[in-house]
Amino acid sequence: MASVNGLQSIKSYRLTGTVTRGRIVKADGVSGGIAAAAQATGAGEYLLGVALTSGVAGDIIDVQLLGNCPFSVAAAVIDPGKFVTADANGKLVAAASGDRIVGIILSGATDTGATADGVVCELNLQHSIFP
Repeated sequence: MASVNGLQSIKSYRLTGTVTRGRIVKADGVSGGIAAAAQATGAGEYLLGVALTSGVAGDIIDVQLLGNCPFSVAAAVIDPGKFVTADANGKLVAAASGDRIVGIILSGATDTGATADGVVCELNLQHSIFP
């Protein structure tokens, strides 16, 4: 179930709710399942990575845990090089003090390399950490 492709680390998880491809997912209870991430402020959310496919509760999907993910979805304008976390919909937003960081934006689709709401961007996934 787990695989490593260069620096990319991918693992399969059972969904406990609906998840959309390109959104951030979180650990969901002791069952080992995952769900769409919600606002990742403070210690409440344990962000895992990016869903590689969409699915509903009970489905097993692959999640990218580390490495560069070229199809993460942003929720707002984020400049390349900024630390990011998840919003209430599992989209990427700039991290603030106290937020869990899921990674760093590498590039977006605008002419400046920034992102915008709903824009697919490249994310360098890192372990869920505090800034």
